[in-house]
Amino acid sequence: MAEYEVFEAAYRTHGTPNVARDDIVVFPTRVGGTHVDNAHLAGPGRAPDSERHFIVVPNMPGNGLSSSPSNTPPSDRMRFPAISHMDNVVSRHRLSTRRFGIGRIVPAVGFPMGGQ
Repeated sequence: MAEYEVFEAAYRTHGTPNVARDDIVVFPTRVGGTHVDNAHLAGPGRAPDSERHFIVVPNMPGNGLSSSPSNTPPSDRMRFPAISHMDNVVSRHRLSTRRFGIGRIVPAVGFPMGGQ
């Protein structure tokens, strides 16, 4: 899990980044889904292909793995901050650039809302 100011984002990776670190594919989860739901879709010979790209599957906030009202102190769910789609985009960009040192994202693929 990585913290990026807005919330803590759980993630899973497939493959290894190349030396230039210009081969990342961001493959976000659907609303309510987790990286486990995406696992069968990414891998060798699939789209996205982990032999050609470094695939990062960030989990959305509120799915129980990333920061969620149920797992983030204080336990008063009414105090969990409102999170926008832009917060999701910013956190995924920060995960890619700060955690993995990647400056260029090849494509971003995914499901509606999670892929926005």
